[in-house]
Amino acid sequence: MKSFRIYYSRGLRVKIDDITILLDPKSSTASRADLVLVTHAHQDHAGGYIFSSLRSLVVSSKITKSIVEKITRRRALNVKTIQENKQIDFGKFSVYALNAGHVMGSLQYIIEFPDLTLCYTGDINLVDTITEKRASIPEGVDVLIIESTYGSEDFVFPPRSEIYSSILEWVEYQVNRGEIVVLGGYALGKGQELTALLKEILDKIAVSRKVFFYNRIFEKERFSLENYVPLESSEGRKLVQSGGVVVVPHLELRKHTPYTISRRLGLSKVPKVAVCTGWAAASSRFYAIKRAFNVDMLFPLSSHADVEQLLSFVDEVRPRLVYTVHGFSRRLAKLIRQRLGIKARRVFDARQQTLTRYVKNL
Repeated sequence: MKSFRIYYSRGLRVKIDDITILLDPKSSTASRADLVLVTHAHQDHAGGYIFSSLRSLVVSSKITKSIVEKITRRRALNVKTIQENKQIDFGKFSVYALNAGHVMGSLQYIIEFPDLTLCYTGDINLVDTITEKRASIPEGVDVLIIESTYGSEDFVFPPRSEIYSSILEWVEYQVNRGEIVVLGGYALGKGQELTALLKEILDKIAVSRKVFFYNRIFEKERFSLENYVPLESSEGRKLVQSGGVVVVPHLELRKHTPYTISRRLGLSKVPKVAVCTGWAAASSRFYAIKRAFNVDMLFPLSSHADVEQLLSFVDEVRPRLVYTVHGFSRRLAKLIRQRLGIKARRVFDARQQTLTRYVKNL
């Protein structure tokens, strides 16, 4: 190996000698890469895969490919699918896939060259959830590229069981009072988790069109959720007229009051609204986010790892060098150096929008 570089250019790029590998493309510039690796189907990681015709070979999970094809309504060309714990050989290097635990179909990638092994985590979740198993721990890694969305001491999540209990208790209390409840979270990931969770207390819930779309894919690939109907259906409308629960993408709640949400969703009265986001774990930001979303409650339910989980992950992997990307990348790199004694630096200009930045810009 003569040269090695990791940099950000509409996606994360790894350049080793004359080979360029693009991780999670942002645009059609992915065509300049020798290989494209897509970790999951969230738009901020697969934008270039979803919305562009890529000429480079793309590697993703079968589920991610299926989601892209359903979104675009066209066959994804030049794509090679890979399963968890499987490897694809590309001659000068190989790619091995591990579970990332973030959303259905999410993967980490180990890229192995003769004299260097890298791991790119993408977005990872390091606890078991109702719908996903925690991320696997890679072995024999020289260079680790890890997400840092919640890479600050402000973000330490309660145990998952406590978060689940808090959500169920609040929802049950509101429903018993005859309230309509609107729960917001990412359509892909939290939409399925909330749908599965609410089965414990409710026979049926209504879900928005996007959540319904991903729930159907989840059921085909994983297990039946059973207890939901489309909000737009006659059954869904009837369900929420006298008190019920609706699960929607949280970004659809931006800049809306509960009153305008009721009008937008066609509800019979003003609902009680809660958003599920890891940002709720930061007490210093809790009320700012609550005000920004005009919601009644926030729950720190996240499909990402918190700062302590990220540090534990790095400590288990023990790479020679760590690159941090997205969110609190500078802070996490410093914590890795200070606490673990491992060389760490952030990838310059790796921009993944954070809710904090969003709140500040309101």
